Amino acid sequence: MKNKRAYKCTLSIIFEIGIEKGIEQGENRLGLLNKKRLEDNRLADLRRGLENVEYRRKLYKEYQI
Repeated sequence: MKNKRAYKCTLSIIFEIGIEKGIEQGENRLGLLNKKRLEDNRLADLRRGLENVEYRRKLYKEYQI
């Protein structure tokens, strides 16, 4: 029983770390996209990308992010 509890605890920690890393990667990706759009003076795209996930995905491909 103790091993099962330790295993669940370990899995929970690994899962939590994975979520945190995924969130951090997503924030970094969005930040880089926004920075590039600002550098290119694409302010309308900046707003539209923040409001529209599909459009943002298109921009990720365009900027190869």
